This record gives sequence, C-alpha cells and structure tokens, in this order.
Amino acid sequence: MHKVKNSDLIIAEAKSWLGTPYKDRHRTKGHGVDCAGLVYMVGKNVGAVVDKEMEMYSPEPTENKMTNTLNCKGVKLLEMKIGCVVTIKIHKYPQHLGIIISPTQFIHANSSGDSRLNQVITQRISPRLRISGYYTYTWP
Repeated sequence: MHKVKNSDLIIAEAKSWLGTPYKDRHRTKGHGVDCAGLVYMVGKNVGAVVDKEMEMYSPEPTENKMTNTLNCKGVKLLEMKIGCVVTIKIHKYPQHLGIIISPTQFIHANSSGDSRLNQVITQRISPRLRISGYYTYTWP
C-alpha cells in the first residue's frame, strides 16, 4: 500500500493521542477530543496547512463541510493510502473521521455506547466500515 507525504510523522502524532478521552468539540491531548478535533490537531501538530480555526459543524455535516473544516480539501485520493484522512458515513452522510495508520487499521476518536471505548483508539478496517472518501493534508 502506498503512503501519503509525511505519513510517518502523521502516524506518530496520531498514535500519541491514543487513550485521550472522547469529548465532543474538544481538541486537547490527554483531556478530550472528538474525531474532527483529532484529525485537525494531528495535521496542525505535524505542520500541515490547518492554521484556520476549526469551524463549527453539525451532527450531520455534508462531506464538503467536513473536509473544508479540516482543510484537507486540497487533495482527494482515489484510493486509500497510509497516513490519509478518511471520511466515514454514518447513516446518510459522512459524519466521522479517522486516519489510516496501516493497511488494516485506522485511528479515530471513538464515541460508542461502551464507555470503556470512548477514547482515541485503533480499529481494524472492516468491509462494514462505510468509507466515503480519502484525503491528504495540504502542505506548505
């Protein structure tokens, strides 16, 4: 599987967020983060172009709103690559984000019904995962 630019930096930074509790609309490592905050802060911390403040997003954002918010709109990929950002459909719209860290796993801020899993975790990529798009960060 191919990698995106600076994928090793992206993966190392994403993994440094493991165990951070899930908190809606937060983005503080170790204290709380949601899926958009995780992807935004990983990009910011590795030097990608995400310097604008994150816009508010609704519980059912459109794909364009979600990716514009993260400034990943520069490059939409045709295939999954290690280090890329993925949008994931929940119901009708892309409502969740993660980062591909290997050919079989992604990392994301999970908010399941199981409180033990309400944190940044790695998860296996399964056929049931409804990935709707692959994106790279924009670099200076």
